[in-house]
Amino acid sequence: MSDAKKELLALEEAGKYVFHGSGMLVGNFQPQQAYNDSLPDGESAIFASPRLEYAIFMALLNKENCPAGYHARVDNLNSGNLIYRATQESIDQLNDQIKGYVYVFHKKDFVMKNTSEWVSNKSVSMYKMFTVSKQDFDQPIRILE
Repeated sequence: MSDAKKELLALEEAGKYVFHGSGMLVGNFQPQQAYNDSLPDGESAIFASPRLEYAIFMALLNKENCPAGYHARVDNLNSGNLIYRATQESIDQLNDQIKGYVYVFHKKDFVMKNTSEWVSNKSVSMYKMFTVSKQDFDQPIRILE
């Protein structure tokens, strides 16, 4: 386990933070329109999760790491468990050299959208940023058809 993942797990355990995953270095976080299956997902916002693995998944499966295109999603079951899904074509683009970024924010700057997603409708400053790699994500990924 990387040192970044160890520190991120400690921050997750503290319960005072939410995490945002991206394939890009971001200096200034502003609300943006999110999309779910090509449809607008609510108002413009900054999305984050109290669940670290969700952010790591988003940091790795994105247009920066999948230049040929990608389709990935996280489903939140009523049980609270998350299911990570991606097409085989998306997964095949993830080599061992890919990296992404997990941004840590104070939870007090966000409001709960659901148990896995929190949002901020205003600009927020990050607390910390970590570089993550494919080796930092250890959850199963189900294949999307």
